[in-house]
Amino acid sequence: MKASQWKKINTLFKEIVDLDPERRSERLKTVKTNDPLIYEELITLLKADSDHTSLLDGFAIDHVDLSDLFPLEGVQVGPFLIEKKIGSGGMGNVYLANRTEGGFEQSVALKLIKYGMGSDQAISRFLGERSILARLQHPHIARLIDGGITGEERPWFAMEYVKGKNILEYCREMQISLNDKLKLILDVIDAVQYAHKNLIVHRDLKPDNIMVTGDDESPMIKLLDFGIAQILEDSEPEQFGVKAMTRAYASPEQMRGESTSTASDIYSLGVILAELLTGCHPKKDYRKENCTSVPISKELRAIIDKAMQDDPSERYENVSELSHEIRDWMAQRPVYSFSRKPLYRLKKWMNRNRVASFIGIFSIVSITILVLVYTHELKNETERAQQEALRATRIASVLGSSLRSIDPMQNRGEELSALGMVNMSTAYINNELANDPRTRSELLITMANIYANLIEHEQADSVSSIAVELYQQLEDTTSFTYIDMLADRSIILDKAGKYDEGLAMMHRAVDLANRYLEPGSLEFASVHLDYTYHLDVNQEYARADSILKMLKPIYENNREEAGETYDDFVFYMGTNYRRTGKFEEAEEYLYRSLELSRARHPGIHEQVASTLNHISSLYQNMGRFEEAIPYAIEAHEMRLEIFGPAHLNTLAAHSNTARAYSGAERLEEAAETYRDVLAIFREEYGNENFYISGILQSYGNVYLRMANYSRAETIIRESLEHGERLLPADHIRLSYPLKGLADALRKQGRFEEAISYAERAYALRSTLPDDNVDQIGARFTLGICLWNLNRQDEAESHLSDALTYFKSRPDRYSAQIAEIHGLGFE
Repeated sequence: MKASQWKKINTLFKEIVDLDPERRSERLKTVKTNDPLIYEELITLLKADSDHTSLLDGFAIDHVDLSDLFPLEGVQVGPFLIEKKIGSGGMGNVYLANRTEGGFEQSVALKLIKYGMGSDQAISRFLGERSILARLQHPHIARLIDGGITGEERPWFAMEYVKGKNILEYCREMQISLNDKLKLILDVIDAVQYAHKNLIVHRDLKPDNIMVTGDDESPMIKLLDFGIAQILEDSEPEQFGVKAMTRAYASPEQMRGESTSTASDIYSLGVILAELLTGCHPKKDYRKENCTSVPISKELRAIIDKAMQDDPSERYENVSELSHEIRDWMAQRPVYSFSRKPLYRLKKWMNRNRVASFIGIFSIVSITILVLVYTHELKNETERAQQEALRATRIASVLGSSLRSIDPMQNRGEELSALGMVNMSTAYINNELANDPRTRSELLITMANIYANLIEHEQADSVSSIAVELYQQLEDTTSFTYIDMLADRSIILDKAGKYDEGLAMMHRAVDLANRYLEPGSLEFASVHLDYTYHLDVNQEYARADSILKMLKPIYENNREEAGETYDDFVFYMGTNYRRTGKFEEAEEYLYRSLELSRARHPGIHEQVASTLNHISSLYQNMGRFEEAIPYAIEAHEMRLEIFGPAHLNTLAAHSNTARAYSGAERLEEAAETYRDVLAIFREEYGNENFYISGILQSYGNVYLRMANYSRAETIIRESLEHGERLLPADHIRLSYPLKGLADALRKQGRFEEAISYAERAYALRSTLPDDNVDQIGARFTLGICLWNLNRQDEAESHLSDALTYFKSRPDRYSAQIAEIHGLGFE
């Protein structure tokens, strides 16, 4: 149809529509005689006008889309030049347009009411959508940019142009995980919740109105099309547009033409959630196996079912409740639309709190063992056994309090974290055992060790201090119980950053062990095995090696009796061989440790994860970085399950993965991983834990490898600042940022600045064995700085020893060898 023909039809329609039937018939006969085609179009429009099927009030002719008769490509609308048509809705077309005024480039989605949609109701509805968008400012809602009236009196508005795919297409094409799908739907819910808070119901939520834009690493949800939205405070909210809907996603009340509310959007979200998670629309019954691309849990099905209840009053009261239920499922918390039974809640708590669950299970086992032990002793020494039985009863009551703390009947339905559980048990010990210092001190040191494992170092320090003081009052300071307590507290002090105090206490424990414990006993060996922890921290690997060799016959001859402590010994042997560069022996012992720990702890366990992490580090030491990566990743994933993302053990494995990436020359992946580690660490611990220095140092080293020396300098300077603030001035850990900063500066030709840092790094490492790789590294950096400052005589011995070491491992140290040769030094 030509535009001229449409104008003629439009004129005739308005002339004929109000005529009485007789006059209308006569006029139509005339039209039929003169132009049969126009007559047919008029008959169709007049019939449509008499039907009750219109979406809106007004003449049928006002709802005919004539846009194709009047193409708009290249037409200026306000400050925008239309490029092409990209979509069409009930009453408006959407065009891609580009700003031509204002002095900057901008692409927009320009919505223009269709030709023919000229009724007052249609225009009012179109302007209503523009008004709604103007009041919604949310990152997940396409924002309004501009609006106005064309020269032909047609309203228009420009929105943010969203380039992407609808949520179903995006998830299908990217094959994203269940959790990532839920994260996307939570963003949708967040946008809908914002609209509801602004008293706006969308009423047309569907996948086509939910776009995913941005890159694959950080997808962004954008909610579109508020064309049939309802403002809840309007006096006549249903005056028009009652039947305008997308039937596949519309709520039952919308289908019945009844009034709508926020509950209608909740129903639509339920439909979208079902289709997103199962790959099928609920009308096809998402429970059928052949209609489920991704199996979903009964809890998620319960969430969908509640959102899609026919009766609006049976749905979630608001979208926030729907969001909370999804988040609860993702965090392994109870989903109350599925079940409120205590056993279900307990199961969810145990899955979520593996450490606390272990404490509870350990409590049951401990109680059983104690009862058996003390029942046996009752047969032999009545009076003594009665006293010990009383202690056993007290211990059982303490451990029982831990179990009761997770009973919903006792805790009034409040779910306790592992920390909360330990806090309750510690308070119970201090209150109920005030008159029994021996039992109280023995239990408090156990609680202190648990606090340390939960990275609650201040609590661990305080509780262990009380335990030691209580036991000292008993004047039984030559027993293994007391000596072992000192050894435990020494490690707690070290982890709390009190290095000198911790080492002094360890020396005290070792001295007592040497004087009062049987040299060949497992108790004697246990204290010395703890001592190797401090030697490892202070990089006294040779000394640790001599102690481990002394302990070897004790553990090998008492393997069964030693039990899990034997496993610890094997692990320490492997890690210390790795530190001393005896890689073949390290590999043997670490794989033995992995075999032992997996046999003793099937499934996931920290000892398994720790061994995997050290195997990764071993392969990095050997220059086999690609082999190291999967071990580090497995250790990290296991610790995520055990501790969650923010625990120091988890972050250590995460950092180890980054180091492996760096060694494998996957530098961008390494840098990105370190950024993740830093973000998690700072959110959880701020800058007050000394590990921040080590993480920053390793992160800076990646930029050294990238030859981005100024960036490396910035990061490593921050590492050194934290290290000097949080560590003793002579702590060997400070040598790492000192050497790193020296390397960053010398690589920029700033040798005068670099030399002082290089000298300090070497001074801290000078006590290490001559063939220690860290000492060699410090000497290499110092030698390079000295040589470039024309102090060749001082540099020569450092460079000569470093070159000899590097030539023994040419595959790994080819760059260092080349740098030394580049000085003219042979």
